Amino acid sequence: MTKEELAEQLSLSMDRDIPEEDIPSLELYMDQILTLVDRELGETRREEGEKLLTKTMVNNYTKEGLLKRIKGKTYSREHIRMLLLVYQMKQALPLQDLKRFLGGMEELLADSSGNYHPQGTKELYRDYLAIKERERRRLPQMLQDLLWTGEEGDEEVSPRQAVMALAGLSVLCKRAAQRLIDDYYGPKDEKK
Repeated sequence: MTKEELAEQLSLSMDRDIPEEDIPSLELYMDQILTLVDRELGETRREEGEKLLTKTMVNNYTKEGLLKRIKGKTYSREHIRMLLLVYQMKQALPLQDLKRFLGGMEELLADSSGNYHPQGTKELYRDYLAIKERERRRLPQMLQDLLWTGEEGDEEVSPRQAVMALAGLSVLCKRAAQRLIDDYYGPKDEKK
């Protein structure tokens, strides 16, 4: 696989995000949120019929303390931002790490009554999307640096090498994020 073929392959498989401006300002019921995610992120499915987000997942995020409980049956824009953030980040980090990370930002995310702070959730979600977009643009060059050494005859790389490089980079990034969580976002829950 050449550099150009790899870049084309990755552009077809890159993920999508729901921009801040596409999050409805009206409160939504669970089924409406599932439809929103399915419609906006459906292209990221690996297999036909795969469920991206389910009621059970949302309920588990709430039960784990990753999302604040709703009042009534609808989710606010702040809930939707946080749900999308958790949905994206849980693909790279275990839920317990996410819980510590988000718990460490309670001042940013919650108002004095314990509800989501609109500006805080907006800031966090926009920061995440901006950082992710920056890294998405840098990925092709990072892969070239990772896979091609510049030696003569180094014109192609196998899909096996590309998968191993991406998986290895993913592990390193995950461990680096976990180290930062350990150092800055509170102690681990110790099971006794």
